[in-house]
Amino acid sequence: MTVKIFSVAEMVAAEKAADAAGHSYAAMMETAGRCVADAILQRRDVADCQVLVLVGPGNNGGDGLVAGRFLAEAGAVVAFYLVKPRDVAADENLARVEEMGLEVLLADYDQRHRVLRHRLRITDIVLDALLGTGVSRPIEGQLAGLMEQVGAAIAESRRAGAPEPATLLSVAALPPPPEDASPGQERRRPLVVAVDCPSGLNCDTGALDPLAVAALVVAAVIGATGWGLLLTAVAKSPSQVSSLGSAIMLTFGILGGSFISLNNLPSWVQVLSRFTPNAWGLEGFTALALGGGLPQVALPVAALLGMGAALFGAAVLLFNRQGLVQR
Repeated sequence: MTVKIFSVAEMVAAEKAADAAGHSYAAMMETAGRCVADAILQRRDVADCQVLVLVGPGNNGGDGLVAGRFLAEAGAVVAFYLVKPRDVAADENLARVEEMGLEVLLADYDQRHRVLRHRLRITDIVLDALLGTGVSRPIEGQLAGLMEQVGAAIAESRRAGAPEPATLLSVAALPPPPEDASPGQERRRPLVVAVDCPSGLNCDTGALDPLAVAALVVAAVIGATGWGLLLTAVAKSPSQVSSLGSAIMLTFGILGGSFISLNNLPSWVQVLSRFTPNAWGLEGFTALALGGGLPQVALPVAALLGMGAALFGAAVLLFNRQGLVQR
């Protein structure tokens, strides 16, 4: 099978040409959504599967509404999570979803993403229909928060030891379910299918901001090194540095969300996490994964640099008291 690869500009031009030739955008949306659903149905038995469709405000969200409708007709239990309200009077696809009695959830009414987090825990398939191919600016605000929740849920399912399906996929390359996977395991590890391309990805280059990556990596190293210097200053022997270092690394991993999602921990633990380089590093790299650049990682970078400087200063004072600083 021959597959033509389009750039974003070529895709936009092709859609405009199709519309001019009499193929309306509504018809193209119906076809696109049906093809997404068909690609999933060819590789999955969706009967009684829990499907969560993340619906963006544009045409990509419309594709998701169509795909979810076809999956529901195939026996899946489908819920739609709308980032922004859509006018049902002007949106035929949303109207058809509501006519079928399918569950429609609005992010505007979901305080602290509680409903979203619950749905993600019970979901077998997540359909990413948030953004289209033309998005090039960093993702911010409500949408960034929503995508962070989805990313955290997927990461948490990985830590639960569920089998490894791909995370963000082309519908042309959905893998078969692992032969040794039990239904319970598959439920803990939702399959994430992206319409067009994963939200937040630059569809032409797939590139991240190199300056932001470098700044965050350097800042994370400085923050972690600060804790290492302070530990060296307070320890009484090299063996104590080793044992205390291992304990602190494990503690920081837990407090920083490396092993357990911070959303599942008490609020006071979330406050303590801000004193770890792990939490700030995770926040920064999550922002990069969502298409962010240097402005979006400025706070984590500043926090890590400030942490490193403060800890370095404290370590120097302790070394000085011990007479270990040469003048």
